[in-house]
Amino acid sequence: PICALPVSLAGESVLLCAETGSGKSLAFLLPLVSRLKSDELARGINARPKRPRAIVLAPTRELAAQLLGVAKSLSRHARFSSVGVLGGSSIAAQAKRLNQPVDLVVATPGRLLDLVNAGHVSLGDVRFVVADEADTMASDRKSVV
Repeated sequence: PICALPVSLAGESVLLCAETGSGKSLAFLLPLVSRLKSDELARGINARPKRPRAIVLAPTRELAAQLLGVAKSLSRHARFSSVGVLGGSSIAAQAKRLNQPVDLVVATPGRLLDLVNAGHVSLGDVRFVVADEADTMASDRKSVV
């Protein structure tokens, strides 16, 4: 995963396959945060309510919660906002949090669709999308419906 960093940082799309614990999360989150920060500095693009600039999708709420934890750890240093949009948690609380400026949404597909359909989040400003375990989401019809 570390060899993908220069390619990701250059703005290219990357497909990673590696074992658990190999650093995949950091391999995509670090370049993502770097790109969000460079957009702020170079283009003056800042977080807005209901309009994330990046989305990380995960097939399960457990994986999404884990990814959100990594994103929150990074956000302390890089000063960006992240919110989790996961099934099994209060949709009202998530909608309330999305009313504040947000840079990154970590989501399960079903809950994200629920919030988009209810008008609590708009995908119009999204520039970066990460699909963690995309193979799992593609093969599990329930994950994408």
